[in-house]
Amino acid sequence: MDDDDDEDYVPSEDEEDEEMTSVTREPATAYRGPVEDQKYIVFESQLMTLFQTCELCFEKTPGKVRVNGTAVYITQSCTSCGHVKQWNSQPKIGKIAAGNLLLSAAILVSGSMPTKALRMLNIMGLATIHRNTFFRHQKAHLQPAIVKLWKDEQSDIIRSLEEMTGPLVLSGDGRSDSPGHSAKFGTSNEVKSSSWCELVGLQRTKVFLDTAGLQVGTLITDRNRQVAKWVREFWIGVNHRFDIWHIAKGIAKQIDLLASRKESVDAGLWRKSIINHLYWSAASSTEEERDMILAKWQIVLFHLQNQHTDLPIPLMPSCPHDPLEEDERTKVWLEQNSASSVGLEKILHGTMISKDISLLSTDHQTSSLEAYHSLILQFLPKHTAFSYTGMHARTYLAAMHYNENSGRMQAVRKDGMLRWSVVFPKAKKGEYSLRPVKTEATYEYTAKMMEMVVCKVSGDMDVTQIVMPQSPPPLCHDATRPEMSQAVASYVSRFKNK
Repeated sequence: MDDDDDEDYVPSEDEEDEEMTSVTREPATAYRGPVEDQKYIVFESQLMTLFQTCELCFEKTPGKVRVNGTAVYITQSCTSCGHVKQWNSQPKIGKIAAGNLLLSAAILVSGSMPTKALRMLNIMGLATIHRNTFFRHQKAHLQPAIVKLWKDEQSDIIRSLEEMTGPLVLSGDGRSDSPGHSAKFGTSNEVKSSSWCELVGLQRTKVFLDTAGLQVGTLITDRNRQVAKWVREFWIGVNHRFDIWHIAKGIAKQIDLLASRKESVDAGLWRKSIINHLYWSAASSTEEERDMILAKWQIVLFHLQNQHTDLPIPLMPSCPHDPLEEDERTKVWLEQNSASSVGLEKILHGTMISKDISLLSTDHQTSSLEAYHSLILQFLPKHTAFSYTGMHARTYLAAMHYNENSGRMQAVRKDGMLRWSVVFPKAKKGEYSLRPVKTEATYEYTAKMMEMVVCKVSGDMDVTQIVMPQSPPPLCHDATRPEMSQAVASYVSRFKNK
């Protein structure tokens, strides 16, 4: 749902869709290169009408077709005059047909799955490459080109950060294949368990930043205890802060659990107010007011019990809100010592949560990082297994897409008003959220990537400086592989007797 009042365009059944994209133009007078050159889908029956007669003696001379992936080669040999005409549908890049290479590159750069993309082309009846060809192109040419392009962009980013004044503010969070029971790549076979991947990833990040000469002033993460302890002991001088959303999410889950009990169902009525108060406690304070953040948070339980003045909190002796109009209230106050009050006190005033509240970040959060992790799923869906180098390449592509589009402005309607969208997140249980509609994404990095691939295959790229990620041994590298005959002989189905 958005605020665009334009009616949806629905073409009539007899209207041809060519009208939506039909363009009449003069053909290019010069070859623009394999990337920019326009491509078309041509049916064989239509194509072969151009190769029915000899162009010298005009005798009937049908051509013969040879197909190599997406490339078509036609040979026309005239038995009357001996003239031989050879025609091919596309140029070559190095020794590879341009269409074959560019199709492989387009599949990868767009974040598509090769098997599904090639199956779509086969269903349509298009001559296309085999998936083994894609993987051969990917390993030999596409992945090195992606690494090269990313390293160039990364170097530019580091140079721009070096020119900035003041230390960096970073956000960090781990990402693994949550649908599974263990992280499938990263450092999962180098540490004790998948839960250690996040810490090792942070340690390697510090090494990278130190090597690049970048100074970090603030690090914002979730409440990972391993990370907090390590930063406190080994990253001296860095202000470690916690993201509000992660703490709010944990508190909300505990309140929902408390409200599921019959004797404390009233606690659920205050869930939204408590979370809003958590955000206000941090957002209304400065970075230096650590004690004030905690004091603001501690008044919330008193407020729920209709106590607003003479509070036993020195920094916040009273609630900062205006006098309340009781006839406008929609929630009942909680009774002291009731099951709801006792349960909420354990949740809101626990020792660990109080320490974490005082470390809330007041200015920066990890929301941008969460958006990036969501974007990665377009290139690396968690239900699909990729090689280690494949994971790296697709992660680099996601990073380049994010860097190019993370600063998009809010879109504007025809009348000059800003565009908004109404969504209903599952977490809000029927309540809506208002989100700005951003301008269309751009894909300049894809054009650079395609040109980089052409340079790689043509030999115009210096590949000596490209260092490909080294794959760690597989998770099962210590396991003993049985003989196939022995494994089959010992196989027993759970449903053998049915």
